[in-house]
Amino acid sequence: MVTGTTTTGSDGSYTIAVAGAQRPCLLELSTSDGSLLHAVSNDLTGIANITPLTEALAGAVLNQRDLAALYASLDVALLEGIKTKVTPASVDAAWNTIKADLVGQGVDVSDITNEPTTATLSASATGQGNAYDKLLDDIGALNLSASNLYQMAGGSSFVKLDSTGTPLPIQAGDWSDSGSAARGTSWDCVQDTASGLYWEVKRNDLNHLRHRGHLYSWYDTSRWENEALSTPTLKAYVSTTGGSAGSESTGILNSCKGVANNSKCNTSTYVDAVNSVGICGFKDWVLPDAYTLQTLVKDRPRGPMIDSNFFPNTLLGTSTDIAYWSSSASANNSAYAWHVSFSTGRVEDGLKSSARPILLVRGGAAAPAVTRNSLLTCDSSLSGGANAPLTTIPTSRPDSRYTIAGATVQDSITGLTWQRCVMGSSGAQCDQGSPARRTYADALLAAQAAGSGWRLPTRIELSSLVERKCSSRLVRGVDGSLDTTVDGALNLTVFPQPTVTSVWSSTTGGSGASQAWYVNFFNGFVDYTDASQLLNVRLVRSP
Repeated sequence: MVTGTTTTGSDGSYTIAVAGAQRPCLLELSTSDGSLLHAVSNDLTGIANITPLTEALAGAVLNQRDLAALYASLDVALLEGIKTKVTPASVDAAWNTIKADLVGQGVDVSDITNEPTTATLSASATGQGNAYDKLLDDIGALNLSASNLYQMAGGSSFVKLDSTGTPLPIQAGDWSDSGSAARGTSWDCVQDTASGLYWEVKRNDLNHLRHRGHLYSWYDTSRWENEALSTPTLKAYVSTTGGSAGSESTGILNSCKGVANNSKCNTSTYVDAVNSVGICGFKDWVLPDAYTLQTLVKDRPRGPMIDSNFFPNTLLGTSTDIAYWSSSASANNSAYAWHVSFSTGRVEDGLKSSARPILLVRGGAAAPAVTRNSLLTCDSSLSGGANAPLTTIPTSRPDSRYTIAGATVQDSITGLTWQRCVMGSSGAQCDQGSPARRTYADALLAAQAAGSGWRLPTRIELSSLVERKCSSRLVRGVDGSLDTTVDGALNLTVFPQPTVTSVWSSTTGGSGASQAWYVNFFNGFVDYTDASQLLNVRLVRSP
């Protein structure tokens, strides 16, 4: 570590006299009340502003909420890692994110030409300063906290935790297989402060219980006896999550370590093994449902993927086999369950006997209980004939979750308000008019023209409507004929349009810039397609 002299001017300009100094500069300022503010800059000479706004930008770029703790721990090794994070592009990206959010809150940024760290900031004791000074005044008038600004700048809601569940003092460190929690280079869990969920973090150690490469079949040992229903098409015992209980063995001997029996590497044995030892002080870890698991898929310019800054040991690849199991059984086939790929972002279903990785979660809402009333909401016949087992997938989007008000529906869980019918349709049963399918660009224009805060939903928002208990599918009758049921992967009491299938989200990306995400309400798949395709549009409005 080297030190030197920094000379500052009244206009915010500075020069740093440090022999062999390298970019970036990490700047810290002690204010008159004793608090600390920070900034990052790629210039060794010029202008540097250190304000609450630059604090947010620096925090977002470095993935570190507590910058004072980071700056107090700096050494050569940590600085080498930080150098890769602080680039002109990363600072500009953080600034563009916060600027867009400020515009959405009515702040005029038209006179702001570049990110505010190295721009001239002119304040005035007797009147209004320049545009950057006015920007700080506008932020103050909105009463935006440091946490608000951090989130607006793209700062993650994730926090890395050590084995006791304590946040690491250094959040900006990069993972190392031989690292330590004290240095911020190894962690056991990640907490999402926005949702309250805790996620396990994998290890790159073949002999570790939580090795990244261990694979498991989907298996649900919790059983529910329902002979009392006296329904001929019901088996005496079925999995509480739907259809068959799955496969107790992956068919790949010793595909995992640390479970009671290595020949039975399945989702149930892994959950039991993890909870027997605990992670981060907790012993109530579960397999996430499909919706919860896909919230980890982050949107990137070249498509969604998991944030490797927090989940460094995730299996990635183009193969559809590299996808993580959810706890959600599929209504499309009793032998299938849903999985999420962190390479493609797709939500698909596959054979429960498949060998796949797992990522556990805790802290979410308890799964709905399986009751007689929750069994028969959807057509329960599965492909394979009249004697196929009924699906006992619990209802996750019950009528009680929604409030219908004319042509709109409010979701009490997310707070979002939805158009009850897709665009082009109307009426209490959405049977007037006809769905008007649009390209992605035309869908955006239609949302803009709708006004009153209506917009296209994001991929995750739209996915929140999927009722995985239900599916439209081909059913083979006893005479061998095929018929398409009218049920869709949607609560049809609330959204009564079973013939509506694919619906646009606002999320772009996928495998190319000309693609965008959609949700298929015919079968529950979440996928992307070319933006020129004609899909349905259902608008949403924020609380």
